[in-house]
Amino acid sequence: ILTRDVSHRSEGESPLFTEMKSQFSDLHLLLEYKLLGEQQIPGVFMLPSEQTLQEWHGILFLHVGPWKGGVFRFSLLIPDGYPQTRPIVRFRGDVYHPYIHQKNGQLNMLRILPIWDPKRSHLYHIVSAIREA
Repeated sequence: ILTRDVSHRSEGESPLFTEMKSQFSDLHLLLEYKLLGEQQIPGVFMLPSEQTLQEWHGILFLHVGPWKGGVFRFSLLIPDGYPQTRPIVRFRGDVYHPYIHQKNGQLNMLRILPIWDPKRSHLYHIVSAIREA
């Protein structure tokens, strides 16, 4: 069962409103996942976590370029404020790339996707930009 922590509701929000907001958010993320699948980005496979829709696990297979033959695992962490707040991407293991922090594996989103428009940007834009970086 996928869950979302709704214990951090704003003061004055009713529990029903908080739950409806959470369900709307989950629906939005499911639609984003469907849209990602329709894009068919070559060499990238993504699945939402079993625990929450706010964390997706990905694997990237590279067939050309300096990282040819590389297989890279990463997580896409979607904050509560999405889409106004940009998601975070963290790679697992040692990845030597100028846009990836060597200690925590976090991808510098401003370098790969400098413009983030909450009304026009989608999660597949991030995944596509990861592949191109």
